[in-house]
Amino acid sequence: MILGVDHIALSCEDIIHGAKLLEQIGYRVRFIEESLPNNSAKQPFLTVYDPLHSIAYCQSDRGVSLELTKHSVRLHDSASPYQVLFSNCPVGAVPFGADCMPASENIWRTTMGAQKPVAGIWSPFRAQFWYDAHYCTSSSTFVRALHVPVSNLSLSEKFWLRGLGCRLVNRSAAGDAYGWVRLVFRSPLQRWCLDVVLAESNEPKTIPYLDTQGFPCLALISTRLTEDKEAAQEMGACEVGEEFNLEVAENLLKIVILRGPDNELFELIEICKPTTRRV
Repeated sequence: MILGVDHIALSCEDIIHGAKLLEQIGYRVRFIEESLPNNSAKQPFLTVYDPLHSIAYCQSDRGVSLELTKHSVRLHDSASPYQVLFSNCPVGAVPFGADCMPASENIWRTTMGAQKPVAGIWSPFRAQFWYDAHYCTSSSTFVRALHVPVSNLSLSEKFWLRGLGCRLVNRSAAGDAYGWVRLVFRSPLQRWCLDVVLAESNEPKTIPYLDTQGFPCLALISTRLTEDKEAAQEMGACEVGEEFNLEVAENLLKIVILRGPDNELFELIEICKPTTRRV
């Protein structure tokens, strides 16, 4: 069973500096792991495989956590694989002027009630994101929602609902110019909850990888990893990696990486047991 969202990955080139930047906007750095083993099972999901990588796990008082991930690839400004809507414009952001942005702009207005959606580049991370210029009332910055452009809405809806355990909130009306569904991951823990908007798109998409710039991967908490992986496969996952173990922050994790129907990346995580570090 999938309990909710553990985190959204955010690519970076400097893990320590990145963690400090997240602290400046209200996140708490729970742990940093440098030179962490990069299991070979992840190799098909990386553009460049390196046996080591670094992560920093950062929590907010509201919204899902962000996990900074540092691989060996140089990042560049480009549209993010997952379109993230923040509560505020993060410190260090600049306008993003790509031509593909109006479609997402309309999605945020229609589904999340955003009055003035603005696309930006979070310069220190080279990460493209969204915020509502009329919504910025909170002193902290957190993730409000996720937008996923999809080519086959009915297939993607089935996958997210029956494969990942999302719940339906509402959908577009018949005859709308484009189809969309608003879903939600619900959990007793607020930080595991997340609104997700799937919206039809004919725009060509670049296949994302774990080391792609921006927000490339959505990580979910699982209580039965093998069963949840099989459910995702049955509901339309187009690629599923091998299960592997990882020891991080004194916990032993069982993990599998998979792709949804539109090549979107997911990490399923099952916490097996606490571990005792050797001194």
